[in-house]
Amino acid sequence: MILKENYSGYVKLKQGDPGFAVNDGMVMYRRACLEISEDCPKDIKNQIIKYYSKGWLSAVAYVHESELMFDQIKGYQNVDN
Repeated sequence: MILKENYSGYVKLKQGDPGFAVNDGMVMYRRACLEISEDCPKDIKNQIIKYYSKGWLSAVAYVHESELMFDQIKGYQNVDN
């Protein structure tokens, strides 16, 4: 497990980091993502998609160290995505 930024027991995970996505044995879950509202104006939505694809925007999750530890203890596979 790679520890990056650490705030009072919380670890910042970015998409692609080990532990960013978890698999409960049946379904893979991402810890964070970007969600664009249906009400978002189309030109803004297109800009967000463009900047996300360029890597200027990214999904991050702040996860407590104990949660990452318990995921490993349970034997669930951490999936890099």
